[in-house]
Amino acid sequence: MDLEPDLGLPKRIAWDSQLGPINTLTWTSEYAPERSLEQIEHFLKYGFVVLREVPTKPGSILDVARRFGYPRETNFGLLFEVKSIPEANDLAYTGLGLDAHTDNPYRDPVPGVQLLHCLINESTGGLSTLVDGYAVVERIRAIDPGAYEILSNIPVRFIFRDLDGDYTDYAPIIEHDHAGTFSGIRFSPRLDFVPLLPPQELDRFYAARRLLDRALRSSEFEIKFLLSPGELVMFDNRRLLHGRTAFDPRSGLRHLQGCYIDRDAIESQYRVLSRKLQARGPK
Repeated sequence: MDLEPDLGLPKRIAWDSQLGPINTLTWTSEYAPERSLEQIEHFLKYGFVVLREVPTKPGSILDVARRFGYPRETNFGLLFEVKSIPEANDLAYTGLGLDAHTDNPYRDPVPGVQLLHCLINESTGGLSTLVDGYAVVERIRAIDPGAYEILSNIPVRFIFRDLDGDYTDYAPIIEHDHAGTFSGIRFSPRLDFVPLLPPQELDRFYAARRLLDRALRSSEFEIKFLLSPGELVMFDNRRLLHGRTAFDPRSGLRHLQGCYIDRDAIESQYRVLSRKLQARGPK
């Protein structure tokens, strides 16, 4: 198994729209260490995993979340409903399409992992979309190192406000760990604000941001798939960007539930399970 020596985790595999058919793994309520390790390893390599046969009973998503980590309550609640509602405080609660974005870039810390569980999907449209921010960022660094540096060093203000909340945080769009390795991306055009820069620097920032935005919207990097009832996608909210195509609420009900957990809990489980299964040896 190819591990990163400093973290003891599988190496990330960058992917684009040529990834191929989505490999769905089976969820069972009965805990099996080997199965959990397979699911976690897939998640750590690709930044996401799709589970099938998750019960469609409301709240079942929390059972899955607790298998991999600890549900993190936010201003949207312990879990949140993804369906069209009147007077929505977020575009997720409408039938509109959503471009690639990361959730909660205005929080400190940003939720590391998001889960979305499909309970009902009878509407026309509403395909789920994912983009590997790691692959896009590596492309930006290769074709325009100057743009990469700008996006990695200029802090952007992210804001969310509604009747009950007012959240603000500053961070570069591209983030790195202590070793200078890509650790995350914050990108949500509805929630970021123009940094205060001299005109020439601001022009360079906008050029870099446009380059990133075009890559994130490109069919070269995006995958689309229908999340059917009983399927759940768990993805790294600091690596992957997600969205959906528009759907018509009049054509049928589309109801998903979502929640967040932290990424380090999944990484911890991988190390512990790997150690225990290795010590146990083959059956």
